[in-house]
This record gives sequence, C-alpha cells and structure tokens, in this order.
Amino acid sequence: MPDNTVGGLEGIQIQGISSDYIQILIDGVPSIGRLSGNLSLDRFTLLNIERIEIIKGPSSSLYGSAALGGVINIITKKSFNSLPDFSFNQSIGSNSTFDSNISYGQKIKKSNVSISLNRFSTTGYDLNENDDYKTVNPYSNYTISPLFNSEINKDLSFFQSIKLYKQNQEALNYDYIQNEVSSHSKITKSLINNDNIEFEFYYSNFKNKDYLKSDKSLDSYFFHKIIKPEIRYFKSFNNKSNLLFGFSLDKEILDRSLFLNVVNSDLFNLFFQYEFDFLKNTKIVIGSRFDNPSNYNDKLSSKISIKHYLDNFSFNLSLGQGFKAPDFRQLYLNFSNSISGYSVFGKFEEKNGIDRLNDIGELLNLLVDYEDLGGVLLPESSIGLNIGVSFNSNQFKSKLNFFRNDIKNMIDTRILARKINGQNVFGYLNLDKILTQGFEFQNSINFLENFNANIGYQLLFAYNKENLNKVRSGSVYARNPNTLESIKISMKNYLGLPNRSRHNVNLKFSYNDEFFLRTIYRSKYAVFDSNGNDFIDDYDSSIIKPHLIFNFTYAKNIFDKVRASLTFKNIFNYINPDYMPNISGRQIFVKFKYSNL
Repeated sequence: MPDNTVGGLEGIQIQGISSDYIQILIDGVPSIGRLSGNLSLDRFTLLNIERIEIIKGPSSSLYGSAALGGVINIITKKSFNSLPDFSFNQSIGSNSTFDSNISYGQKIKKSNVSISLNRFSTTGYDLNENDDYKTVNPYSNYTISPLFNSEINKDLSFFQSIKLYKQNQEALNYDYIQNEVSSHSKITKSLINNDNIEFEFYYSNFKNKDYLKSDKSLDSYFFHKIIKPEIRYFKSFNNKSNLLFGFSLDKEILDRSLFLNVVNSDLFNLFFQYEFDFLKNTKIVIGSRFDNPSNYNDKLSSKISIKHYLDNFSFNLSLGQGFKAPDFRQLYLNFSNSISGYSVFGKFEEKNGIDRLNDIGELLNLLVDYEDLGGVLLPESSIGLNIGVSFNSNQFKSKLNFFRNDIKNMIDTRILARKINGQNVFGYLNLDKILTQGFEFQNSINFLENFNANIGYQLLFAYNKENLNKVRSGSVYARNPNTLESIKISMKNYLGLPNRSRHNVNLKFSYNDEFFLRTIYRSKYAVFDSNGNDFIDDYDSSIIKPHLIFNFTYAKNIFDKVRASLTFKNIFNYINPDYMPNISGRQIFVKFKYSNL
C-alpha cells in the first residue's frame, strides 16, 4: 500500500511498517539515496523487468538490517532470443509530462546484451495558488541501464549491469541536481556435486546537490556511497535440500554539507539459509544472520518458515527477527526537496535545520517544543509472525494471511514544523514498543473468458503499546475543538500510529485486455498529533477522511506491433493540499508502444 509519510513522495508501506524498513533491491543488491526515508520511485523504470518478488515481514537473515519490514526485489530480464528484442514507448500527459522509453536486448552466441534508456519530465503542479511556491516543481530525469551476461564455459558465467541516473530540478530560489552511478558484477563458478560459488561486487554512488540561484557558491550537498563485496556458496543435497552460506562487507561513506567530518561505517555480516523437504508435502526454510556494525553492538537475527501443500491448498507459517541501527540519514540528514518543498532533518541536525529555516523566513510554526529537538536514537529490533493459507484453481486464486510485528524502539518520522509553502518539516524519534497486526487477503477471479477481477483488502491495527495501555486504562483525554470540552479517549477514538489506515482496499478489473479499472480506498488516518496530548485521535485536526481514488485505462492494438492506451488517473479529482501534496488531482495520459516481437 502507499506510504505518504513524507509529502511529495509515494513510498511503499507493508503491514503497517513504513518504507524506511522496506528494502528495495535490483537483482538482489540494495538501492541507496534515501533522502527522506522513502526511496523516490521516480528513480526506478519498469523497462526490462522480468518479475518483482515481495517478501513480507522481517527478512534480516538474508537481506540485512534495512529489511526489517520486508523486501521488494526487482528482477531484470537477462535472457533473450537470437532475434533483436526492441521496444519503444512514449507517454504524454497532464502537467506537460513526457515519459520516453527505449529498450533493446539480444542473445549473441553464449552472451546476452541489453540496454534501456528512459527520459521523464514534468512541469509539476500547484495545489495552492495563494503563495509563490509550487507544490511540485518542474524536474526531469534520465536513466541509462546497460546489462551483459555471458556463459564463458559450462562451469563459469559472468554478469555485469550498470545504472546511470541524473535528475534536474528547478525551484523558486534553488536549482537541484541528483546523480546516481551503480555497478553490479557477479561471477558464478560451478563446482562438483552441483555446488556453486558466487563472487559479487556492488558499488553505488548517489549525489544530491542544490545551488542558491543568486549565488552559486552557496550550495548544499549529500554524497552517499556504498561498496559491497559478497561471497556466497550454494550446495545441493540430492535435490531434496539446499544450503546457502555467505559473508559480505558493506562500507558506507556519507559526505554532506553541515557535517563537520565525512561519516562512514563498516558492516561485516555472516549468513546462512537451509531449505529442506520434511515428510512428503512440507518444505522448511531456516536462516540466520550475524551483523557486526562498526557503530553499534553485534546482532544475531534468525528466521524460520514452513509451507505445507495439500491438493489445491497451501499453508504457510514464518517467524523471523529483524534489526536496524539508525542510519546516517536518521542521524545527520539536513535536506529540503524542491519537488514538493518539504524538509527532513536527522536527529543530530534538528535544531540546526529549524534555526536555518527560521533565519531564511521559510518557517511558519513549530509543532514541538524547541527543547525536544535533537537527542539520540536507539537501534530497533523486531519479531514478525505470518500465518497464511492459499487456494489455487483455474478460475479462482485466493490468499489469506494473518500478521503480527512487535517492534522495539521503532524509529519513525514525526512532523516538527510547518513551512510557509504549506509543506511539512520532518524529523525522527523512537516510538518505544510498537505493534502492527491484522490480516490481509488477495483474491483473483476469472469470470467468463475475458473478464478478470483482483480484490485486495487489509485490516490493520498499529499502536504504540504504551499509549495503547493508557487508552485502555482511561487515562487519556483530548479537548473537543468545537465545544472545548475535555473528553476521555476510548479505543473507538484512538487511531494508533500516524499514516496508518484501519481499512485498505485495492480493486482491479480488466476486460478483454483492453479495459482496466483500479480503485484504491483508504479509511481515515491522521498525519500528526495536533491537540497536544501526544496521541493520534478523532479530535486531531490532521485527520485525512476516508477517500477513494479511481484510475481507468483503455488500451488497443492499433497496428500489428503498435499498442495505444488512454489513462485517466484520479478520475474524480480527489486532492488534499494540506496533508497529501503528492496527489496532484486528475491527470490524463496518452501512451504509444512499439515492440518488434
């Protein structure tokens, strides 16, 4: 589901856990540059994507501390035919939005080569015409992604991918530039008895820099670099069980303005996973990971999952631990984004950031006590449980899953202040002991021959455990903003953690591969506490009411190899300028796609 914790960006929230804890991988390696906690989805293109794998719940046993809430692994297409695979698509839409994509892939002897290019640009939009600032400022970005893999001989193969990304943004007083250069190399060597060993090296360098238009010498910058070598060993036992063992070293370096020194950390980790068949129709996976960070204490995280098959049904259970130390961003970040105008400050930079905004006249009002700014953040840990059942038939597929995540010292965003452009200033804090639990189901139904319906629903309870106990004991009060009467908060009035809806519904319908309708529903939730009782309740002014968003697409093959589509996003023009600036209102897009295969 969307996570709009930070205005202007739409991240991904899984089981009530915000996008800070969702590890986004491309072919198994992490994406960096979390300027606001969310990774901007503008930096990802869908060209040459083979599939997307999603793992819900703590996954630290294999994927590290950033995967406390789950993992999204984007798998690129690496195998092609001997005939060239060429495609081009162009999308034109509201706000002068242009999205151009070109991709090419081909198998040449024992090698596969591909390259994809993307250019995206928009003039942005303004939801508040009473000031000189745009809600989202004009920007454009470019992405080039070449890929090469080759079978050198029957026992040795090589893989190499590169990503080059650049974004230019223009605000009222500032110009912003983002650059990303990433390289992913892997050598796979086959050994005897179906064993394999992989040597992997990943390098990524992300840069964000902004310039004051009146004086180019007055600039701020955010340079984030990661170097990650990793070795993995795979062993198969008679095709009935598999063992994975490996270790890696993550070296991160962060250099940014307002830092006295360059900040860096080293993380050594050792991990294993063992997958085996138990009895006839049961598969068990166990795994564990040892992390040795240079800035915090050692941590051991483990996970077990069990899956049982019975005719058309399957039953699964997983129990895992998660761990996350505060990252550089949560400690040292001092960033303002021109795309939407919000600001985010790390724990050590909150006072400096607020003082700077106040000095340059961008601060409207402070929503927390000045003395509460700054301090320390503690590492987080979690235990996650998932229990589910699935049913598959030719015309009907259904999944039902119960989840519970207990998190200690969870770090989440909080709103520190409001800016004169209507945007928020965010910071970070530990939320003591946190609970997110509920259930989710996903149904896919094929009616007749050409009609398909997908229905998704999530019931979510997300609470600070200490606050939950106070509400249950009847010791929490709020003031009615209309009558000024003090009212005891009950469980009915208590909404829990910010930016978490109790009910989330996602409906998708398609007919004849031409008509597509998607509906997204969120029940009410609040962005922050506004009445001073430190609880999110029905009497806060930051409540976002229940809302529906409708998107519709009509697509048609107009020539043999050309497909055109017309898309209406947010058909009924739902907007909330104060608390959901990332939703621009109704948009219309026309898209043409050519593919030679």
